[in-house]
Amino acid sequence: MHPSVAPSDRELIHPALIDVIKSYLRYRHTLKPHGNLARELQAFRALDKALTEDMDVPDVTDVQFRHFQRAAELVEHMSGRQAILASLLQILALLSEKLIVPAEVIRWQHPYVKEKSYDNVRGSNAPADVKIAKVADQDAFFSIADIFSKPLSQLDDSDIMVTSITALLLSAPMRIGESLRWRTDCLRTDADKNGDPQRYLAYYVPKTRSYTRKGVPTTIAEVAREAIERLISITEEGRRLAVYMETSPKHFYRHSTCPDVPDDQELTRDQVAQALGFMHRKACEDFMRKHTGNYSLTGFTLDSLWEIVLAEHRENNPHFPYQERAQEDLKPLKMSESLMCFRRLQLGARVSTSPVLLAPFNPDFYRKRLDGVVKLDRKNQRPLCFFTKHGFNPLRLNSHSLRHFINRLAKQYGMSIDELTEWSSRASVRQTRTYLHETHDQKLERSSLIMST
Repeated sequence: MHPSVAPSDRELIHPALIDVIKSYLRYRHTLKPHGNLARELQAFRALDKALTEDMDVPDVTDVQFRHFQRAAELVEHMSGRQAILASLLQILALLSEKLIVPAEVIRWQHPYVKEKSYDNVRGSNAPADVKIAKVADQDAFFSIADIFSKPLSQLDDSDIMVTSITALLLSAPMRIGESLRWRTDCLRTDADKNGDPQRYLAYYVPKTRSYTRKGVPTTIAEVAREAIERLISITEEGRRLAVYMETSPKHFYRHSTCPDVPDDQELTRDQVAQALGFMHRKACEDFMRKHTGNYSLTGFTLDSLWEIVLAEHRENNPHFPYQERAQEDLKPLKMSESLMCFRRLQLGARVSTSPVLLAPFNPDFYRKRLDGVVKLDRKNQRPLCFFTKHGFNPLRLNSHSLRHFINRLAKQYGMSIDELTEWSSRASVRQTRTYLHETHDQKLERSSLIMST
């Protein structure tokens, strides 16, 4: 749901279950903290729906076999259904252990096993047509490449962000979430075993909790360098602002268009808008009303405006100086260290970039711009589509399909499974096999090349 939309009662967890869910999560995460909280909440939402369909007031002590069966049906359409129901089984096991649910319910098993398991439906043993459907649309590649090749004067920051990230995701098999771990110097050069220069990407991989050095093929190394330079250029001012914010400043950030007046001098209405970076006074008035309760732009100094800016900064950047939540044993990059340090509204098409507010980078900024699917429930049915913006057909490109594409390409040209697993930062060879979507003809062709050599 969009943050501006208030959920209805049917979209909220029933009040009778809220304390049960909180208690379970508190107990589980105290005994053994883990990163599956979102999946556990999905499992509880499914169980909540199943209970509220059957009872006026859901009572977890009266849960029956049929309620778990109904919960399984409710998540059937989800790609992560097997993992969600694995969490539901853990919930059932703990509730049964504490004698909260009837004893006979513990016999329930979710249905997505054997021929209905993820491996057989969408994973390594999936039918060929399912695997082929995961392959990236090459028309989308060519469209993005066409925009990347245009003069920078014809591209806005959103275009540079999309095309440059795509170029980097094609340089080595990476996940879009890993972009939050790229530093400005993440593309480096070292000598390979033959003494020749080899470009590689160096960064921390949260999924494997390890640092990695991913070799970049020579054919795309210069494109990767250009992509990094473009991203550095459009985010440099964001990093300067982040460094300033880290000092707990008491005075207004003197950006390039800030009014050149003393900090305690009263500003005109136009100077207030100029200091906050608004092109139009109306937008500035709306912003001020949020913090002061009225639309007035008079009576402010740079010092008093700075208090408002800091309040907005704390609201929009809850994890500052980081872009994402820091874990006890794992600190992410500071925004001032990150290649992906954007300012508020910088990627918008019709508004001006804020010179005083930061915007934590969300991988959805990239994903949603490459999704040409029509949203029938919205006034703007393709709100951010990169392809239609530039006159192409409404294509769709999944960021993870780029990872699939590189794996297939590398395998077809002789890279071993073990090498691919290491290059892709995966935990096991089995996971790598899931991504190798070769058709029968491609396998025959590769086999014949091996035999002929």
